[in-house]
Amino acid sequence: MNILHINYSDHEGGAAIAAYRLHIAMCNHGMNSSLLVIDKKRQDKQVYSITKRQKFFNKIFQRLTAKLLKGKIKYGAFSINLFGADITNNPLVKKADIIYLHWINKDFLSLNDLRKLLQLQKPVIFYMHDMWSITGGCHHSLNCKKYETQCQKCPLLSSHIDLAKIVFNKKYKSIQNYSQHIHVISPSNWLGNLVQNSNIFKNVKITIIHNVINHDIFKLVDPEAARSFLNIPNDPTKIRLTFGAATGGTNNPYKGWNNIVESLKLLDENKYEIIIFGESDEETLSKTFKQRIYFLGPLTDEYTLSCLYNATDILLVPSIAENYPNIILESLSCGTPVVAMNVGGIPDLIDHKINGYLCNPMENNGLIEGIYYIEQLYNDSDRSNIKESIYNSSLKKFSTSQIIEQHKKLIKYIFHR
Repeated sequence: MNILHINYSDHEGGAAIAAYRLHIAMCNHGMNSSLLVIDKKRQDKQVYSITKRQKFFNKIFQRLTAKLLKGKIKYGAFSINLFGADITNNPLVKKADIIYLHWINKDFLSLNDLRKLLQLQKPVIFYMHDMWSITGGCHHSLNCKKYETQCQKCPLLSSHIDLAKIVFNKKYKSIQNYSQHIHVISPSNWLGNLVQNSNIFKNVKITIIHNVINHDIFKLVDPEAARSFLNIPNDPTKIRLTFGAATGGTNNPYKGWNNIVESLKLLDENKYEIIIFGESDEETLSKTFKQRIYFLGPLTDEYTLSCLYNATDILLVPSIAENYPNIILESLSCGTPVVAMNVGGIPDLIDHKINGYLCNPMENNGLIEGIYYIEQLYNDSDRSNIKESIYNSSLKKFSTSQIIEQHKKLIKYIFHR
């Protein structure tokens, strides 16, 4: 059984990380898996890139799309997939028995290329990393539910051409014409419910399967050793708060930057320290927060990430729109509690007041209350016992072998239904 995963990158962004981890887990469990990308950085013989000619044109397509959408997007991310690469003649596609479609934006596959891929009538699994597959182009619709009927006159766009309607109708036609060959996987119940209510994927079967995590890497290690490795002082009087400035940095409208700024202003500068990783402007952030800050920059090495989660006391995820954040899964697997907004698929990961704290996004002081709650837990109980309990729960709930068995079961169902 030849399984092919398709994703724009093998390393950059949450979808890329999730797709690559799934590919590796499948290989480690005896499945014949390959990954096809445009942006390849990993030294993995089972990860392949499209042709140099297609990569060259992709750069041109991205510039054309950026020019076409310039000034038209009011908020968030919007992809029209007007341009792309026809991969139907790619040897991996021809050889594939089943195809997992992950994140195909940034002009990897156009809507016409998607239709051509579906016309091969091979089983295709849409692996949902955000809402794009069910909308007229936005990656998170926030409070808009037009995707349940027909996207048009998108509130996120200002354009005399109804791009959302055009994109939605093309998706709808392709998906419905080949729905008998399509299946959907969502890592979160939240997005799974949205898919069920969507017009584009009506009549398509949906399965909820969590993302995988490597517990040989993301595990408990000695916090003091982790802090020493990262050059962070081992001061027992401090509470260390960590957050990631992810793709787009502090300018990413989905990541809740204002929630972080307003909350941390209220915290005692002598009691708390802040660890920031990912994209960030050190000079600006140094002026923003009064607490001591440790900047780690972008972290791509998973062992370093594991040290980071073990070095911190509380991970903060203030996002206002999320599907299934890898950083929460990683943090919990290292036994570190998470304070996050009660949005999207985050409740699938966090059990409120058990392994973290879920904040009401409508309450201004939600993050503060969560931080104080976890801090009180640490004061009332042995910290190492709390972290071990969170770690053991993660091992049980997010077992890689169990998740891979769910994929095997689904593939077997698809070929024998």
